[in-house]
Amino acid sequence: MEKMSRVRVPLFPFLKSGERIRSCVWFVRRWLPPYGMGPCLKSSLLLLDLLARVSIPVTFHLGVMSEDGHRAFHAWLESNQLKPETVPADYQELWSWARS
Repeated sequence: MEKMSRVRVPLFPFLKSGERIRSCVWFVRRWLPPYGMGPCLKSSLLLLDLLARVSIPVTFHLGVMSEDGHRAFHAWLESNQLKPETVPADYQELWSWARS
């Protein structure tokens, strides 16, 4: 499994844009594993892996929001090739991880 993380996938030239890869992931995410996860976490993990394979630096963030004893979690990515995602101010970042 560790060897697979170093595999660089040759993509068509039009897929070398972070935003185009994001669009593809959002379109096909319901049919791809891992199953049983929220859409933001699943999309972020898939996109994190694909962007790293085409050598686009990316940072994964995981945040939580607490309200009236209930918690909500959100995952998002930041990269110089992605449009910034609007994350509600109520979310506090728990963890982040940069990958290049």
